[in-house]
Amino acid sequence: MTDTHVPVLIVGGGLTGLSAALCLARLDIEFLLVDRHSTTSRHPKARAINPRASEVLGSLGLGRALADNRSPIAINDQLIHVHSLAGEERIRLPRASQDEVKLVSSHGWSLIDQNRLEPLLLEQLPGGAGEIRFGTECTELTQEEDRVRVGLHDCETGAEHEVSADYVIAADGGRSPLREKLGIATEGPGTLSSMVSYFFRADLTPYLRDRRIIAAYVLNDRFKGTLMPLDNIDRWVFNVSYYPEKGEDPAEFDREWCVRKTRAGVGVPDLDVEILSDELLPWEIAGRVAERLRRGRVFIAGDAAHVMPPTGAFGASTGIQDVHNLCWKIAHVVHGHASAGLLDSYETERLPVAHLVVSQSMLRFTIRQGSAIEDVSDRMLDELAVSFGYRYPDDMPARGRDCHVDDPRERIAEPGCRAPHVTLACSSGPVALHDLCRYGRFTALVDSHHHGSGDFAAGLAESTRPLDALLIGPGGECSDPDGEWRRVYGLHQGGTVLIRPDGFIAATWAGLPECTDVLTAVDLAERLGEDDPVGTRFRPFGVDPQDELLAEARTVEPVFHSPELDAWIVTRHEDVKAILGNTKAFSLATVPDRLARLTDEAYAELAKTFSEVPVAIREDAVDEARKRVRTPIMKAFDPERIAQREEAVLAEIDVLIDQFAGRGEAELMAEFARQLPVRVKAPILGIAPEDYDEFVDGTYRFMKLHSVAAQLPADDQMALARQVVSYQQLLDRYGQERWQRPREDLFSDVVAAMASGTGPLSVAERKAVVDGMTGLIAAGHFTTTAALGTSLLELLRRPALWQRLVANPGLATAAADELVRYRSPVRGLMRRTTKSVRVGAVTLPPKTELMISYQSADRDGEVFPDPDEIKLDRGRTEHFGFGHGPRSCVGEALGRQLLTLTLRRFAQRLPDLELPPGHEPVYLPGLHVILDSLPVRWSVSQ
Repeated sequence: MTDTHVPVLIVGGGLTGLSAALCLARLDIEFLLVDRHSTTSRHPKARAINPRASEVLGSLGLGRALADNRSPIAINDQLIHVHSLAGEERIRLPRASQDEVKLVSSHGWSLIDQNRLEPLLLEQLPGGAGEIRFGTECTELTQEEDRVRVGLHDCETGAEHEVSADYVIAADGGRSPLREKLGIATEGPGTLSSMVSYFFRADLTPYLRDRRIIAAYVLNDRFKGTLMPLDNIDRWVFNVSYYPEKGEDPAEFDREWCVRKTRAGVGVPDLDVEILSDELLPWEIAGRVAERLRRGRVFIAGDAAHVMPPTGAFGASTGIQDVHNLCWKIAHVVHGHASAGLLDSYETERLPVAHLVVSQSMLRFTIRQGSAIEDVSDRMLDELAVSFGYRYPDDMPARGRDCHVDDPRERIAEPGCRAPHVTLACSSGPVALHDLCRYGRFTALVDSHHHGSGDFAAGLAESTRPLDALLIGPGGECSDPDGEWRRVYGLHQGGTVLIRPDGFIAATWAGLPECTDVLTAVDLAERLGEDDPVGTRFRPFGVDPQDELLAEARTVEPVFHSPELDAWIVTRHEDVKAILGNTKAFSLATVPDRLARLTDEAYAELAKTFSEVPVAIREDAVDEARKRVRTPIMKAFDPERIAQREEAVLAEIDVLIDQFAGRGEAELMAEFARQLPVRVKAPILGIAPEDYDEFVDGTYRFMKLHSVAAQLPADDQMALARQVVSYQQLLDRYGQERWQRPREDLFSDVVAAMASGTGPLSVAERKAVVDGMTGLIAAGHFTTTAALGTSLLELLRRPALWQRLVANPGLATAAADELVRYRSPVRGLMRRTTKSVRVGAVTLPPKTELMISYQSADRDGEVFPDPDEIKLDRGRTEHFGFGHGPRSCVGEALGRQLLTLTLRRFAQRLPDLELPPGHEPVYLPGLHVILDSLPVRWSVSQ
């Protein structure tokens, strides 16, 4: 093992990965690029780079190299749809003219094959800028607070290495193993067509009919595919559809098969064809977009982020633009110019673009598949609008797939738009505005007609920010002889435009601004004001309740994004209440697996039982069995029934207190709070008294496995896993017994709801019973255990309040309600949006995860006067300690009863109860606010 560290690790050595390497090299950021293949692509693959991507590569110094290495088909300009090359032409999609392209950019299409462009990118890398390792596979990835650890495998030698990086760029292709390791799903239609590619030689001049084609999309009853020239003479590549669902296998396609397909595509039955390929290249046409472009310190780019049909030449170009957007931001963070908050904008800006480009490619693909252009023309944007017209949102918190698109021919100069192309006159000759802007640096272009513009530009140039200031006009670096720049950008005398390091507009001023205005705009664009934002400080599963941080959030950022949880946190009472009441827009969501990352051995041990760990909170859709079980559960925990059991609950509380009352000290979490919820529910469930201890211990072990096991040594994890297996085997025995001999208890009702038929329970039914009972017992256990511990703690930390309760035990009911409000037993619950919805000031798109913070909402001063005080006479309030609305806690009545009677009994039996001196509470990590221990003492003379 060799342990090295680099600022950035790039996984994937295709066009996106190599473009990222070049971007980072230009920005003086050390990198390591790895790719499992032995070298760059040997196949032409992407044949064209669109004008915007050409502009990007030009800003990296490749303008001349692209021109010198253009493909032999660079003079071609037609994309045609045909029944066959020799036959009828179906459709020829309109394309932007050369004049239109020149109006939008100084760069045009770059027709250069991928197997030439990739080596060219390698050649352009300056020496010593970074390291390239082909034949190296990424096998493991672990994120830590300040770095990412990655396991690498040398495919030739078999050697294993480990590297760490500040950030990782996953550019490892459409089936991205890294994206899958991160648990980032994709959405979209998925695989659309299976293809194979091969090369052939044939003279097709008679059938071209003077057409200069980039590609011919062929569709007839015998053939579907794409024909592309390689040299404009007689060498061609054919991408041909095949059908795995019909049993077709590329391994069985021989040269004769290729000849038949070629003749069918060209439409000449006796065409003289020479097949040049020894092996066919299988691939797929697909439409997919990753649900996220970031997980922690790992960023998804290129085909790993978006796969689209090769119709429009958008795919490779979009990947290049991805990393052009990302790399300057990483560089500014690594160099200390910007806060890490800047990196949030990568997904915010590029994910909508990914959806835009994939959707536009899909529309073009439907034409390729036979649709009439009239069927899609109202939704299809032209290629220049897709490449240049999208805007980045100026509302940074807003995330979504909707992308505002302008017609770039109108040259709109507003913040969020790519800076419109204009040509300026410099001493060296005409210069495109974008060629004045250095990648990685902000550029302030200042109109020099104002008498103070020179001093203003000089002041900007003296800034320590990565900022260039250029005067345009008399006495400046360039002039605007036709007034085009001032006219397009809407500037008056002394106007200024601030352009971001990637060529997009950050701000404009019609007249001469103050220097501080421009520097503030740079700071905002870099998010320098967020060196320590709420989201980066928030610990969703931390051991600190974080009262002060959440109070800050309610004031400055009521809905904020947590990078650790990768979800939005909702902190205000009115927003939480609205979400809980709207089950159609906010679905239940699974708690992300941030804590239960166990060893492989522990997982193998857990596989011996039925339930997954951690138990997932299920989506809203439930099966019929779970619907049936709701009725007996609601009946069992009916408030009237619970009230009738008060004396039995008091008796159980007394039994537990009796066990330690004579000692003068106890650890109340282990000896009381973790015991009582299970013991009180046991008669309702039908648990035998001799099994009480095993159920108590099993539930607690399950809770630890759910919350803290990943922080334990491997041996402790195994011990915990074995205990959970034993507990769930006990549940399984109970389930099978209740199926054979049902009783009048809730366990029997659950089994009856989960099972069907008359024979023995199937494995699936046993799993459903174990899973259901584990959750049923654990759910109330965690909440009530948390409430019992924290309520006693908060009272004992305030001796005057405790003595007030001792003097008047009748206050226990009010105290229970107030203490649950003050210290919610649940930090919050997860939800997922089902549609685009606005929460507070943030617009959240569909499938966005969020946590509704009960502990914050229940301290909202807009609802609770003096929210950080415990007032036993506050009266019953609308807090969320037991949920709210359609998903209120089923066991609320029991939870209130246990807490109320506990406070009353402790006040009556142990009136001088107190915390030991210097006691500092320690909470278990997890969604529940559960004390690890609660040591107390009292006078034994009682």
